[in-house]
Amino acid sequence: MLQELLKTVDVCEPKVNFLQVNGESLLAKMPAESTIGLRQSLETLRLRWDNIQASVAGRRSQLDDALKMAGSFQACTYSSHYIIRLLT
Repeated sequence: MLQELLKTVDVCEPKVNFLQVNGESLLAKMPAESTIGLRQSLETLRLRWDNIQASVAGRRSQLDDALKMAGSFQACTYSSHYIIRLLT
Protein backbone atom coordinates (compact mmCIF):
# COMPACT_ATOMS: atom_id res chain seq x y z
CA MET A 1 0.00 0.00 0.00
CA LEU A 2 2.81 2.39 0.84
CA GLN A 3 4.47 1.50 -2.46
CA GLU A 4 1.34 2.53 -4.34
CA LEU A 5 1.17 5.78 -2.41
CA LEU A 6 4.83 6.53 -3.13
CA LYS A 7 4.33 5.81 -6.84
CA THR A 8 1.32 8.13 -6.95
CA VAL A 9 3.24 10.90 -5.19
CA ASP A 10 6.18 10.42 -7.57
CA VAL A 11 3.85 10.70 -10.56
CA CYS A 12 2.14 13.81 -9.18
CA GLU A 13 5.25 15.68 -8.06
CA PRO A 14 6.32 16.90 -11.53
CA LYS A 15 2.74 18.00 -12.23
CA VAL A 16 2.55 19.96 -8.98
CA ASN A 17 5.94 21.56 -9.64
CA PHE A 18 4.84 22.44 -13.18
CA LEU A 19 1.69 24.10 -11.88
CA GLN A 20 3.59 26.06 -9.26
CA VAL A 21 6.26 27.31 -11.67
CA ASN A 22 3.79 28.22 -14.39
CA GLY A 23 1.44 29.81 -11.88
CA GLU A 24 4.25 32.02 -10.58
CA SER A 25 5.15 32.90 -14.17
CA LEU A 26 1.55 33.90 -14.86
CA LEU A 27 1.45 36.00 -11.71
CA ALA A 28 4.46 37.95 -12.93
CA LYS A 29 2.67 38.76 -16.20
CA MET A 30 -0.72 39.65 -14.72
CA PRO A 31 -1.83 42.99 -13.35
CA ALA A 32 -1.60 42.98 -9.55
CA GLU A 33 -5.33 43.49 -9.02
CA SER A 34 -6.23 40.31 -10.92
CA THR A 35 -3.82 37.94 -9.17
CA ILE A 36 -5.69 37.35 -5.92
CA GLY A 37 -7.51 34.19 -7.02
CA LEU A 38 -4.45 32.64 -8.62
CA ARG A 39 -2.30 33.47 -5.59
CA GLN A 40 -4.84 31.80 -3.31
CA SER A 41 -5.02 28.74 -5.56
CA LEU A 42 -1.23 28.42 -5.66
CA GLU A 43 -1.02 28.77 -1.89
CA THR A 44 -3.72 26.13 -1.42
CA LEU A 45 -1.87 23.82 -3.81
CA ARG A 46 1.38 24.35 -1.91
CA LEU A 47 -0.24 23.70 1.47
CA ARG A 48 -2.01 20.55 0.29
CA TRP A 49 1.13 19.23 -1.35
CA ASP A 50 3.14 19.91 1.81
CA ASN A 51 0.48 18.03 3.83
CA ILE A 52 0.63 15.07 1.45
CA GLN A 53 4.41 14.92 1.66
CA ALA A 54 4.29 15.14 5.47
CA SER A 55 1.71 12.34 5.55
CA VAL A 56 3.86 10.12 3.34
CA ALA A 57 6.91 10.82 5.49
CA GLY A 58 4.88 9.95 8.61
CA ARG A 59 3.68 6.68 7.11
CA ARG A 60 7.19 5.79 6.02
CA SER A 61 8.48 6.49 9.52
CA GLN A 62 5.74 4.36 11.08
CA LEU A 63 6.56 1.52 8.70
CA ASP A 64 10.27 1.76 9.53
CA ASP A 65 9.45 1.66 13.25
CA ALA A 66 7.20 -1.37 12.77
CA LEU A 67 9.91 -3.17 10.80
CA LYS A 68 12.46 -2.47 13.53
CA MET A 69 10.07 -3.76 16.19
CA ALA A 70 9.35 -6.88 14.15
CA GLY A 71 13.06 -7.52 13.72
CA SER A 72 13.66 -7.05 17.43
CA PHE A 73 10.78 -9.39 18.25
CA GLN A 74 12.12 -11.99 15.86
CA ALA A 75 15.59 -11.74 17.43
CA CYS A 76 14.13 -12.12 20.93
CA THR A 77 12.06 -15.11 19.83
CA TYR A 78 15.10 -16.77 18.30
CA SER A 79 17.13 -16.13 21.45
CA SER A 80 14.37 -17.53 23.63
CA HIS A 81 14.14 -20.71 21.57
CA TYR A 82 17.91 -21.11 21.72
CA ILE A 83 17.94 -20.71 25.52
CA ILE A 84 15.06 -23.17 25.92
CA ARG A 85 16.93 -25.73 23.81
CA LEU A 86 20.01 -25.32 25.98
CA LEU A 87 18.00 -25.82 29.15
CA THR A 88 16.23 -28.94 27.95
